[in-house]
Amino acid sequence: MALDYLILYFTIYSFIGWFCEVVYCSLLQRKFVLNRGMLYGPVCPIYGFGALILIFSLKNLIPYPIVLFFAAVLLTSSLEYAASFILEYLFDTLWWDYSKHKLNINGRVCALNSTLFGILGFALMYIVNPFISKYVNQIPDLFILIISKALLFIFIADFIFTLKALIGLHDALLHIKNLTENFYTHLETLNIHERISESNIAESFNLLREKLKQDGHSAYEKIQEQLKLIAEKNKGHILSAFPNMRQRKNNLHLKLLKYFKEKRGE
Repeated sequence: MALDYLILYFTIYSFIGWFCEVVYCSLLQRKFVLNRGMLYGPVCPIYGFGALILIFSLKNLIPYPIVLFFAAVLLTSSLEYAASFILEYLFDTLWWDYSKHKLNINGRVCALNSTLFGILGFALMYIVNPFISKYVNQIPDLFILIISKALLFIFIADFIFTLKALIGLHDALLHIKNLTENFYTHLETLNIHERISESNIAESFNLLREKLKQDGHSAYEKIQEQLKLIAEKNKGHILSAFPNMRQRKNNLHLKLLKYFKEKRGE
């Protein structure tokens, strides 16, 4: 398959994956959830990669539907596990966590999602891909070339903006961490340090605000300004797309940021 066709199929399945995520998460949360995926556009690249891997790897298993289903479960689960591991290594952050789900592996994959991915893979091979291929093959090569180049440019631009936001979010969390650590000794003198916890982030946030304001300490204002800056620079998009993300070591700073974002109503 030519590169131009690969780009087109990758984009189509990235969009379909994004759409499936929106529907699934909207049903779970009982409200419309539009922001899914790391990129700003309506795409989830991991679904695009996953679809292409399945199409090329499982085409010889089409006569054996049961085997194909379990192979799809294995391949998609492996891809999700690898993606989780790589993202955690790069950003020191868990982007999704299935620890509370039954039959999970290190919180990176779980039986429920793997089964759903197997069903999607099954539908891809027997229904979706044959249908899409039928119409894609009717598009003139010149149009495929133009469309693929335009899509590639959009993906690259989106990736650059997303990478910039990720780096900014990581740096901002480090800055918040440094600010909180710098005045932690001051919290001890206020006798509230033992009440600052991840379990009740709302109480912790309000407690910090009131105590530090009463004491005239500038640390609260600095932290609030940093949180506001993050929100204004659209890093809230990432927090919304991955509501269960958490830092590997100290998660309080990320929870504080999420709480502040919710308070702003974004």
